[in-house]
Amino acid sequence: MTVRTGLAKITPGILCFLIFTLLVLSCQETDGFISPGSSGSADLNNLQGSTPELAGLIPEAESVNISPEPSHDSAYVEKEVLVVLTDRIQADPGPEFFTDYPLSIKRVITCRWGTVYRLKITDGTPVDHMVDSLKTNPDIRIAEPNYLLVFQKAPYTPNDPLWESNDEGDDPRDSVYDQWGPAKLGANIVWHDSRGEGVIVAIIDTGIRYDHEDLAENIWINEDEIPDNGIDDDDNGYIDDYRGWDTHGNDNDPWDSGSHGTGCAGIVGAVQDNEKGLSGIAPGVKIMAVRADMWDGPACVATVVEAWNYVKDNGADVVSMSFVVLYPTEVLEIAADDTWDNGNGPLLMGAAGNWNNQTEYVPASYDSVICVGGTVPWSRYNVPVDEDRIHVGWEGWWWGSNYGPNLDIMGFCERTITTHSASTSSYRTGYTYGWFNGTSCACPTSAGVMALIVAMNPGHDGQWYWDRIEETADDLNVPGYDIQTGHGRINALRGVYGSDRYSDIADGGGFVQIPIDGATIWVELPLFDSLHDRPGNPYHDTEDLYYFNPSNDCVATIYLDIFTWGEDLDMAVYSDPHLTDLMGESTTENHADSSWEEITVFVQANTDYYLKIYTPAVGNSTTYGLYITELPSSESIV
Repeated sequence: MTVRTGLAKITPGILCFLIFTLLVLSCQETDGFISPGSSGSADLNNLQGSTPELAGLIPEAESVNISPEPSHDSAYVEKEVLVVLTDRIQADPGPEFFTDYPLSIKRVITCRWGTVYRLKITDGTPVDHMVDSLKTNPDIRIAEPNYLLVFQKAPYTPNDPLWESNDEGDDPRDSVYDQWGPAKLGANIVWHDSRGEGVIVAIIDTGIRYDHEDLAENIWINEDEIPDNGIDDDDNGYIDDYRGWDTHGNDNDPWDSGSHGTGCAGIVGAVQDNEKGLSGIAPGVKIMAVRADMWDGPACVATVVEAWNYVKDNGADVVSMSFVVLYPTEVLEIAADDTWDNGNGPLLMGAAGNWNNQTEYVPASYDSVICVGGTVPWSRYNVPVDEDRIHVGWEGWWWGSNYGPNLDIMGFCERTITTHSASTSSYRTGYTYGWFNGTSCACPTSAGVMALIVAMNPGHDGQWYWDRIEETADDLNVPGYDIQTGHGRINALRGVYGSDRYSDIADGGGFVQIPIDGATIWVELPLFDSLHDRPGNPYHDTEDLYYFNPSNDCVATIYLDIFTWGEDLDMAVYSDPHLTDLMGESTTENHADSSWEEITVFVQANTDYYLKIYTPAVGNSTTYGLYITELPSSESIV
């Protein structure tokens, strides 16, 4: 388990773009006003993509939205400190201890591991001086600034009408204008068995538009609380928290203040089969709305600590967090460890960052948080490319996912369709409000996959699920773990089923029969499985074996569809189960524009034929679809 980092990045709509041009949220206590951070700009001349001749076509307006290295100015809430007393002093005199200081108590956050006092400085003493003074007192366990969270915006994607999808067929993986992400992850394969039912995913963010037509049905409801009666019916410390909580406003209304949280929620759990909008990766989950920040006011360590208390106490299984704090904070680290509780608490997942560096931001750099980086199988120009970590200059991109030894897994971080908070029927489509981008997108994408894994494999502790999502990820970059892509990009199919999905129906030789539908028409729906050539990995799997028995003489076409662009699989067909009499093979190198293998052979009725799908080298890891179709023998090959 490695250390991790968290931060957020979004693509707002035109209105939000005009209003919120800041790159770093600054929670000043001046009438709720946000002080913008450094604006930054892109040097488009230095971009080195596969199609540099297109660089001139990038709209000029996008260059002002490039995410710079975060500013460390005003990194904490002005006139505030966080203090934890020693156990002896907390017991007596407790809050009275602060009467000797120019401090007033603004909020008391009671945690299992201690009591956090959010204090306001009343005499104008600078925050750093007050912290230094408090630290000299042996009766104080922790004293530190109330550091701010940072929510980062992605480059704005234009509302160009040509972005509307006109592609043919029903496979969304081949177009950026469709929901290619869940399809490439294999989520739609898993939906046959599970949609994440019974799992609660908490979104700690800007809040959620809980009346959205594609979210309302899946919003978590506290059944033990009677709405709006002014009573804490379930005695959990929160009055009328029947649909989540707002730790910033200390009230029961987690309404979205900036659309960021609504976007994260849609990726995880947008309602399926309602003839509206999109489908979440885990459309059967319940989404717990926890608002820990505002776009017009403080979003800070104290609000997150309280949010973690809330989600743990109210049964969240997975927690998606798309934010960072710029400084290490002892309060936040202890609170994260306590929430994780050695695998007995919820699974905390944090975004790695959008600054293309190895800086270890918190909370995702903590050992108790799964660090999620960003990968993408498209160039900046919407051209399919071999999947890798998105980084500055690669395939025309001007921003990059953070990376380093703290990185655990990767999720998709660009060109994502999701819900928007502008109205009950608003969406980010690439046509309206742009797409949802950044590691803020990768984090809920991974949280959705984690929810599917938890739902299909109940009863384990948190460490089991953590290991599972890492060990079943598609290995990218160099074989095995690397600091560019961690353990790889999450794979829903392998994460849910493990390796050798069909092993329980294999014969004594390890062959799985491919069924035939009717006398002459072969199965149109492919068989889906995955290979994972990573020696030493618990799910190491280098080949799958099948056999088929045609009902008539015909020409069979065997088609292998490879999901992860840039990963190699090969296949061969034999006339004997010992795999010695080769009839045909396909061993081409696979890339984004040629991610398949194909064999055409003449076969005879009522005869067994044997098929091997295998990896040609260590490091290849991907889901695949296997199709077999037939032509009449009169159309046989020469």
